[in-house]
Amino acid sequence: MIVIDPVIGALHESGSRLWLGPPKTAASVRTITLPPFLITLLGEHLETSDENAVFAGPRGGWLRRSNVYRRALRPAADGNLHIANPRVRALPIRPGLTFHGLRHSHKTWLIDDGMPEIAHYITYGASPRASINLILTARALAFVRGRNYALPQDVIDMARDVIRHRLVLSFEALSDNVTSDAILSTVLGRVPVPVVPLREPTNGRVSA
Repeated sequence: MIVIDPVIGALHESGSRLWLGPPKTAASVRTITLPPFLITLLGEHLETSDENAVFAGPRGGWLRRSNVYRRALRPAADGNLHIANPRVRALPIRPGLTFHGLRHSHKTWLIDDGMPEIAHYITYGASPRASINLILTARALAFVRGRNYALPQDVIDMARDVIRHRLVLSFEALSDNVTSDAILSTVLGRVPVPVVPLREPTNGRVSA
């Protein structure tokens, strides 16, 4: 896990000076639980680095926000059409784009599109395979429960087991300690359950 310290939890940059100080807001002071795969990747990275910082600059030491902005974001957003004979020609994506603007534009688009707040925690959702397997496992559960047809409750009972590992959560979810199960519980709680009329069991072979 990563602990954001209230006193020295943020790297500040002013001119040529860098220093550790308090985060921007009180909400930034928190403990972030990392997923296992990221812990493994960070461990492998740290084994190959002798720097005190996890991510260091080319000559060691802290990464300057201004360098990332100038060397990575600006060339990616603005392109280099203004440079004669560059080694690699890069077309502009969105001239003038900023991290701040990108983050807030994304949030605005989600709100305008009517996306619920819970969707902001998901980077990638479940594929069509998930719905196929959800149907199959719900039918299997119905068979175990003595029925030859599935009910909505069978689908609900299998949803977490089928879908949780298929969700790729956003860093916003990781920083807020939101789990796949919590997201699924919210979604399942908001989706109305269809009313299915019960029918008497029929004799014959059960199809699961």
